[in-house]
Amino acid sequence: MNIPERGLAREEILSTLEGYKQRDLKWESGQVLAMIYDPGREAREVVNAAYVAFMTENGLDPTSFPSLLQLETEVVRMMASLLRGDEQVVGNLTSGGTESIMLAVKTARDRARVERPEAPPLNAIGYRQMVQLLRGELDEEAAAAQVVAETRRLAKRQRTWFKRERRAKWLDAAKGTDALVDEALKLLPTGLKK
Repeated sequence: MNIPERGLAREEILSTLEGYKQRDLKWESGQVLAMIYDPGREAREVVNAAYVAFMTENGLDPTSFPSLLQLETEVVRMMASLLRGDEQVVGNLTSGGTESIMLAVKTARDRARVERPEAPPLNAIGYRQMVQLLRGELDEEAAAAQVVAETRRLAKRQRTWFKRERRAKWLDAAKGTDALVDEALKLLPTGLKK
């Protein structure tokens, strides 16, 4: 796909984006069992307005955007209080994905070094490699290759286990996303499809 020669009109952009969402699960109706929490219309409107108000600020430099530092500080203190943390508890907000995983792994590693230096490294695929990457023991290419190899080994073990599970229903990924979604939706109990 190439960058368009000319810009698109606002209506065309929004229409295209809306078209992309047509096959998404309707989370507002409770069809999504994880990943999405609906706080209700009124709270969602406030969240959307707050997001728009801060979407151009950059949290990497709190001296340029002290408002974000204030928000981060307040959220971290609230979470520390909720989880019964003391004044020694620190934290930061992340944008999700890789950054959040790396910081969670680094935090767990640092805590384990202090509290349980004898503890084995995290065993979940990807986390162990991330720790090794942070330590400088692996480069990105080697870490990625290990993750792929271990994922394949895990998949093979899971296939062996699932072959004994008579209730398991296998879906053919070669059919493509649309066919997979259609087939998966047919497997859901009737009450979840509404």
